[in-house]
Amino acid sequence: MKKKLTLIMAVFFLFLISVQAAQAQLIDYSRRNRSNNQGQNTTTANTSNRTTATAPKPKSSTSAVFEVQNKFEKKYDLNRDGKLQGEELTKLLSDVVKEVENDGRSVVMSDIIESYDANGDGYISSYEVRRILQDMNK
Repeated sequence: MKKKLTLIMAVFFLFLISVQAAQAQLIDYSRRNRSNNQGQNTTTANTSNRTTATAPKPKSSTSAVFEVQNKFEKKYDLNRDGKLQGEELTKLLSDVVKEVENDGRSVVMSDIIESYDANGDGYISSYEVRRILQDMNK
């Protein structure tokens, strides 16, 4: 009886740990998701919107200029010219990096950030931050 109870508790705790790891984005599902989506048509409106994003991918954080599109981007437009460039864009990207470092992920709230969302899940995860850091260091 004790062995059964111990086994059940062990399975329960392993399940609980795996669920928490998945929520914290410690498990990288991007490879599986990419292989499942290759050769298939996108089925959800959210995914099709992500694949047709109009935001250009920045070559470097200091040379790219983006039009301000929403309230999230507006808070980074320090000179209020309606565009994010140079240091404003670097500040936005560094805040996203800090959020991912603190929380494990960051919600995509901008077309600029959406261009870094490799798997189209609506979040920037730790493995997607690498590209942001590469662009910021150029």
